[in-house]
Amino acid sequence: MKKLLVATDGSKIAGKAVEQAKELQRCFKSNVLLYTNLEDGGNYMPDDVRIKREEESEKEESEVLLEDNRHWLKKLADSFPYPEKVTTMVDVGDVSARIVEQALREEADCIIMGSRGYGSMKSVFLGSSSKYVSQHARCSVFIVK
Repeated sequence: MKKLLVATDGSKIAGKAVEQAKELQRCFKSNVLLYTNLEDGGNYMPDDVRIKREEESEKEESEVLLEDNRHWLKKLADSFPYPEKVTTMVDVGDVSARIVEQALREEADCIIMGSRGYGSMKSVFLGSSSKYVSQHARCSVFIVK
């Protein structure tokens, strides 16, 4: 596996997917794309990773969210066995479709993601991201429970 796309939203189950990705990278020395999407209002990164600011009101809320997520993903990337082989991406858009599109664009061999996360209520009615990704991705999908 030369290239892994790891989708995370900061949920506990996504954390397990990240841990599995670390093991795969250790075994295969894979390149990794850590991916998160802000479509559903952001993710649930740990509070200790958020950037401390004196004047948050100076920045737009969306800019703060983007900056926090970039910082969080960078910190996650640094925890991988080969951090120099990890890139990060903060995206916005239809989460499921964007994961599939990004995996295709990156020529990923495998998408790694949790079986469920902190998605919006629409997933209750439309189906989960992991279900959509597993049905539409052209590469292998590793769904972690």
